[in-house]
Amino acid sequence: MRLLLPLLFLAFMAPVSLMALGNDSANNTNSIPLPEVNFAVILTDTQNVQTSASRVSWDGKVYLQGKRGETLTTIPFEKINQLEVKTNDPAPAGGISTKVTLKSGEVIDLGVKGNSKVFGETSFGKFEIYMRDVRKVLFN
Repeated sequence: MRLLLPLLFLAFMAPVSLMALGNDSANNTNSIPLPEVNFAVILTDTQNVQTSASRVSWDGKVYLQGKRGETLTTIPFEKINQLEVKTNDPAPAGGISTKVTLKSGEVIDLGVKGNSKVFGETSFGKFEIYMRDVRKVLFN
């Protein structure tokens, strides 16, 4: 009986422990969020590498969200012409200062989270990049 209880415990806990290890979809590059609506961009990173992409999303969404002063502001992708990171402007800890130019010509300064991600598809595969590594996004 003494030996049976530990064996039963191990027999039950081993599969549960292995399931907990499972597939970490956050690190699975094959399962990035791809929206139904196709937004195409040319993205330039901090190394000045340009990437043409389609089905782009920001943290899986088709809008950009950030702080304008103390106001949380949401801008749908269909209104955005271009986003530029303002490298010389101070931003809150963990944040990125950006200049968003709308298709109407209006310019909005927006602070976004540096650890947010841009996702999309290219001619050679899917991609994801942290906002802190982006310098410019030109919407087509």
